Amino acid sequence: MAQRLDTRPIAAIYVTPAAEIAVMERGGLWAKLRGAGQRTLILGLGALPGLTQGQLKAILAHEYGHFSQRDTAGGNLARQVQLAIHQMAYSLATTGQARWYNPAWLFINGFNRIFLRITLGASRLQEILADRYAAMAYGVQNYIDGLTHIIRQSLAFDLQVHHEVEVAQQLRRGLANLYALPPTEAGEQEQQLAARVTEALSRPTAPYDSHPAPRERIALLE
Repeated sequence: MAQRLDTRPIAAIYVTPAAEIAVMERGGLWAKLRGAGQRTLILGLGALPGLTQGQLKAILAHEYGHFSQRDTAGGNLARQVQLAIHQMAYSLATTGQARWYNPAWLFINGFNRIFLRITLGASRLQEILADRYAAMAYGVQNYIDGLTHIIRQSLAFDLQVHHEVEVAQQLRRGLANLYALPPTEAGEQEQQLAARVTEALSRPTAPYDSHPAPRERIALLE
């Protein structure tokens, strides 16, 4: 995949329990800017059941697209700025200075809204461009199917785990293997999942979303 997208391959894989697939770059800012950071894949086991090889390739090509665009080279600068803003806001709130007439509070509140709209807007653009890498490398349909699978699997996995935890508490037993749970049961549980999937696939993009809404991504891909 790295050769196909003409970029450096990942150096490490971190397995997580959730239904997520993402990339990050480790190392100092200077190393990342020189293209020498450690490229890392975050692979959530919950996302894998039912995912075909073609869909997985397309999903990973999207993540490699972030490397090709140098999206990860900036490190956590935006996150550090956001954390500093939150700390200042928290300090004002805990000392009773979070008032509409306080210039400091007005500045922090306004700056935070503008900062989030700009940085999250840039993040959404990065996702759209990475989608294009996936579609060109492994086909539009593979990527659309993979994207919708990840969305559905994430919602299904959360529902299955929540149900298993409730049952285990009621019966006072240990948890079963969360990656070998039976499919969602027909009836109320399946209807609940279907409603959540429909909502996720039909909602519009909000100004503070880090990713475009799925329906907009699919429309652009098509």
